[in-house]
Amino acid sequence: MAKIISVYNHKGGVGKTTFTYNLAASLAKKGQRVLMIDADPQCNLTYFVRGFADEDIEANESYDDKIESKLYWDINSIIDKYFTISDETEEKRFYKKFENLDLLMGHIAFTSRESSLSLALSINEDTLSHIPRAFVTMFRDYISGNYDYVFIDLSPSAGALNQVLVMSSNFIISPIIPGLFCYETIKLFPTILNDWTNRVSRFRTSTRSLVNLPSAPKFLGIVSQNFRLTSRPTGSETQSAKRFQEWETKINHATSKTMEDLVGINNMGISSADFQRVFPNKDPFVIGKIIDFNQLKVLSETEGIPIVQFNNSILNKHKLSTPYYIEKVKQITIAFNEIADGLIQL
Repeated sequence: MAKIISVYNHKGGVGKTTFTYNLAASLAKKGQRVLMIDADPQCNLTYFVRGFADEDIEANESYDDKIESKLYWDINSIIDKYFTISDETEEKRFYKKFENLDLLMGHIAFTSRESSLSLALSINEDTLSHIPRAFVTMFRDYISGNYDYVFIDLSPSAGALNQVLVMSSNFIISPIIPGLFCYETIKLFPTILNDWTNRVSRFRTSTRSLVNLPSAPKFLGIVSQNFRLTSRPTGSETQSAKRFQEWETKINHATSKTMEDLVGINNMGISSADFQRVFPNKDPFVIGKIIDFNQLKVLSETEGIPIVQFNNSILNKHKLSTPYYIEKVKQITIAFNEIADGLIQL
């Protein structure tokens, strides 16, 4: 059975999509079978992976035309399969990016599911229980035995869609950028996840035996992105770098407190010992530190290729084959490989 990992932070702009793509690609390079699910109606992961990130949709071109939905499943059409009674069988497949790396594409209409799913979770009746169950059954039917890891790239929302998807996962990882807003979101994690546990509990109780849900997802920790300590060639710290470090320290302390609280909420946290068994040589509960991507992020989106797949020919093509960027790609690749190695130990 695949390990399902939700990549979640209800603060936007922290690099969840870039993180998901690079980590999934790192695991795929190690021979793991990986599926990425674009569950954000903004569809950034879909455009990124398909190489559409730097393109505009023409006035006479629909979203369906752009992503060739007659060939590939997207998250909206695959859910329709469970809500629509029809004798027709569609022959579709997941979009394959690389060997061992597939994508269940997003769709802008996915957000329309929010209201019905919220109602299904809110009312004290079983009449609408098939709605959240369909989401989970859909994932389980299409990934069981086919993948080792599934990453769900989620929107920065605390709505019903994310509630069901996160609470149907095995693990949660939260990318952060050190600063006030991520500090506050990490502190709120226990409150949010406790609320979600209560809201989804009735559905989970009736569904677990059918689709082999875990008792509860476990929060594994944070990944600090755009990480930097110094910004001068001399190696001395600037004021901005010092503030960055101060916020990182505060967030690390807040994450430790959050993890302690989550252990008491359906055992959704992990101990320091369990963390270091999976991520040796890492400080609890910082899974990894990813240096700032700088121009590599733009280049990655333009090419539709994760940074961990970069080679000198790609850097040469964009006139970035300098010692600085070659070293930066190396550091980023090492950081994601270390996280991937840890996840393989789960």
